[in-house]
Amino acid sequence: SYLTAIYYLFPLKSSKTAEYFNSESSPRDLTPSSLSPHPSSPMVIIDNCDASFAASHIIRQIVNRPEVDVHLSGEEEMMEMTQPGPGTNLPFGRRPIAFFDDNASSAFTSQARGLVKELISKSQGEEGDDHHLPDLRDLTPLFETEISLASSLLLECLTAVKKESLKGMGGAYDMLVTAGSLLLQEAVTPITAVKAVEKAIISNVTKKGAEAILGMAEIRDMCGSLRYKFRFVERVAPALIRPPNAALWCVRHQCDMRAIVLVAEIMLDNAKVFFRDGWEERKRAMGGEEVKEEEKE
Repeated sequence: SYLTAIYYLFPLKSSKTAEYFNSESSPRDLTPSSLSPHPSSPMVIIDNCDASFAASHIIRQIVNRPEVDVHLSGEEEMMEMTQPGPGTNLPFGRRPIAFFDDNASSAFTSQARGLVKELISKSQGEEGDDHHLPDLRDLTPLFETEISLASSLLLECLTAVKKESLKGMGGAYDMLVTAGSLLLQEAVTPITAVKAVEKAIISNVTKKGAEAILGMAEIRDMCGSLRYKFRFVERVAPALIRPPNAALWCVRHQCDMRAIVLVAEIMLDNAKVFFRDGWEERKRAMGGEEVKEEEKE
């Protein structure tokens, strides 16, 4: 804070201000240690890391977490949420959904961010195996009791890496937005748009990225109504599909949002078809990114 900076630039040797900054209630100690899983662990720069391993690992555990379907059923429309969080007043006309907004808190978001960074840093350098990653319930007991922590983990694992949500999604962005925009303009048929989305996804994502998308599709299938399915897509679409190396909700991102939400809905609705048996062979036939990298090696 500004007061902290001023204090260190101009230290006060005998004043109540100096006593405050040296006390246990100092702003440097305001974050509870329980919200930081490993406060002594070194900081890792993950801007260009592959988040697919960690995202797949996190999403798979969210799918298997108890009571996820209860918060996606839509039954809370008949009653008030237990503790409405800041997500109940949402920008861009989005509507609340209990999975993301029931008892939402910035503390859960902060803890989720720390956990995701830890898992991403641990997943780097491993080849084709994420079973070495620790279970979320072993890292924090709140994963089993707080649904807002689970939903924060879902969004944070898609936004932690600035370059792209999952490996290859940055390279697919232009193709996906083009397909969505043409469909909105009715310049192509729905079938043509679905095929374009499939080609963009298949030719760019990796195996772990495909597992993460399939996991999100499985969570979406737990929604109790079409309305809630769309609300779920509205939440994950901006995090999943975003311009490479750009800020979330940047001007370009906002301008493309209608096409992004439409394409994300197509993707999650057809994920099992896109990633059916033999999809990796079809990826090789398309000359996907993974094959090109193997040829360079």
